[in-house]
Amino acid sequence: MFGHSLAPNDNHVLRCIAAGGVSNLLVGLYGNPDSKANREAIGNADSLAALRERLRGDRWPLAIKYYDAESAHVWDAP
Repeated sequence: MFGHSLAPNDNHVLRCIAAGGVSNLLVGLYGNPDSKANREAIGNADSLAALRERLRGDRWPLAIKYYDAESAHVWDAP
């Protein structure tokens, strides 16, 4: 899924990710990683990983990997 903001209005989707079997979550950060929006995204991703641990235990961790969203051209047509 591309373009998700990890915002509270989509908590129902985030809970499905936390309860599911996806092992890696890629989170794109746009601009300065220390910006308010990026700090919120990082905090929300960390909370999602913690929820996964509470729901599924440490046998099924959710690995969070961050990337520079400016360098990913997922919307470019081939």
